[in-house]
Amino acid sequence: MDIQKLIPQQPPFVFVDRIYDISDTFFRSEFSIGENSLLTRNGCFSEAGLVEHVAQSMAAYIGYHNQDNVRVGVVAAVENFTFSTLPVCGENIQTEITILNKVFDISHVKSVTYSNGKIIAEGRMKLVERV
Repeated sequence: MDIQKLIPQQPPFVFVDRIYDISDTFFRSEFSIGENSLLTRNGCFSEAGLVEHVAQSMAAYIGYHNQDNVRVGVVAAVENFTFSTLPVCGENIQTEITILNKVFDISHVKSVTYSNGKIIAEGRMKLVERV
């Protein structure tokens, strides 16, 4: 599946390579951090990059579930994000997102991001879907 058909961002500001294991309340995404990826600092993908990766993962999830009626997600809140380490360029990160609740067009989600099988970031986000 072409991720760029699911999200509004365009290269070089794309931080999701694919989404998979999709259900109504859970999914996984991946991103391979290239040497020239934006939002890197000192050879590492930044905290802002990790949060943007989660936001774009949610955008891809929304796009996947609304392919006939393209919707755009707007981040309404970023909550309690913690970072244990930053992934280096060349690493592949995986994120698991659980939809905690959804009221009308507002989704509250929990994300956990892994690199090399270890948790490197986790937090919560609220997104508003817009037509």
